[in-house]
Order: sequence, then structure tokens, then C-alpha cells
Amino acid sequence: MKNTSATERLGYGDLLAERLAGKAETISSVAASEGTSTQAVAKAVWLARAYDLAARAELGPALGALSASHLEVVAALERTVRTGLLVRAAAEGMSVRQLRAAARRRPHAAGAGAPVYTAGSTSDLASARRAMEAYMSWPDEGLRRLLEGPNGHLVKGLALAGRTLADRIEGG
Repeated sequence: MKNTSATERLGYGDLLAERLAGKAETISSVAASEGTSTQAVAKAVWLARAYDLAARAELGPALGALSASHLEVVAALERTVRTGLLVRAAAEGMSVRQLRAAARRRPHAAGAGAPVYTAGSTSDLASARRAMEAYMSWPDEGLRRLLEGPNGHLVKGLALAGRTLADRIEGG
């Protein structure tokens, strides 16, 4: 699914998510029937969930001018920030590399270059939870490949943060 348009990738992710929703199929079985990797299936589903129908509507016609890679680059940002960046990227014809640089250069509300931390929207948190629940059900080999892949550091960081938060909540 390299170099696909954003709308194509989101539609594909929606279809895969639908197949997985009933729990009749596993990520492994969907990947096998699609002739792709479990990582590719998980990534397509994650992207579709990260950009729900409301987020897609906010992007409007800009969505048609973007690639799936554009969406991936800013998916972790707060929704209004990423929407603004993506609309700008579409209007200016930015490459993925240019969008990544613009995302890194964006001003922080706290001033003086201090990072701004947001808890994320409800849909962001629900998406992260669904991803973690899916990863917990993966066979060890699939999980190992995920952790060795390009998003492995993000999954490890999320797992560590989740464990740390769980410890704090449980008073440990």
C-alpha cells in the first residue's frame, strides 16, 4: 500500500477494521488473505481509527490532495493542530518531508520552545487503548516484528507509560 492516497488508505483501513470488529477474523488471518503483513494491516486500521469520519470531514477537500504518509506524519498531534497542518500541506503542495519539518517547527503555546503536553481527545485515547488491546492478543512473533519495525519505539513508549500510570493509579 505504498504511495496510496489518503482517501484510499483510510477506506482500506475502514474495511480491515470492519473485518476485525466481529472478532471472527484475526489480524494474522486478515493479513494472510490480503497478501500483506500483520504490521501493514494494523497500521491501516490504526490510521483509519486515528482519522475518524469527523476528522476526515474537517479536512474536507484537502484530504484528496494528501497521501497516507502525510496523515501518518502528524497522526499523533492534537487534532486541531494536525488538521491545520494537513490543510496547509494540501494547499501548499508540501511533501511528506516538508510536512514533518513544519510539524517540528510549530510554535508551542507554553512559549520559549517549551513542549506542550496534551492528554489527547477521547477518540485518541480510545484508539490507543484499542491498539494496545490488539497488540496484547498478537502471537509473540508478530509482536516481536512490530517492536522491531518503524513504530516499535512508539509502542514500547506507550506500553511503558501505561504501566507507569497503572502503577500510580494502583498506588504502587
